[in-house]
Amino acid sequence: KSREETVKWVGPTIVFQTYFYESGKRPMRASSLADSKSLRIGVVRGNVHDSFLTESGFSDIHRLTNYDQCFQLLATGRVELTPSSTIQFEERVRAARLSINDFLRTKVKLFEKSGYIAMSKNIPDRIINHWQQALDEVKQSGRFDRLFHRYVKAPNLSE
Repeated sequence: KSREETVKWVGPTIVFQTYFYESGKRPMRASSLADSKSLRIGVVRGNVHDSFLTESGFSDIHRLTNYDQCFQLLATGRVELTPSSTIQFEERVRAARLSINDFLRTKVKLFEKSGYIAMSKNIPDRIINHWQQALDEVKQSGRFDRLFHRYVKAPNLSE
């Protein structure tokens, strides 16, 4: 939000949802944000999830250095939930050397965000509009999804 007015935007290039994930061995069965407030949450210190949970009144937040730690603590039961975007979940779990089959996505959707290309305010609007039009055309042709899956390796863009 603090940067919204400082640049011009082209997009969205990506839309992703963030959910809580739980251990498949010890599911908490949290079904709402309110249900989750009494549970131990592992987050990366200072990131968007940390800010969102703090602003939402969560108090049992375990702030960690990276997602490897979040998922490792979740696997061992030291935290009960950890947030992740659906697009990055598999990559984060594999980076922690764990199996995606050991975790379950809860019903608790924290938020949905969109990613954009940021461009200098000095760029003329006609150039920004040209970029937007080109992005829209690539998306409409289906090529954007193919490239996204190839390079980002998202499990499912519609999640």
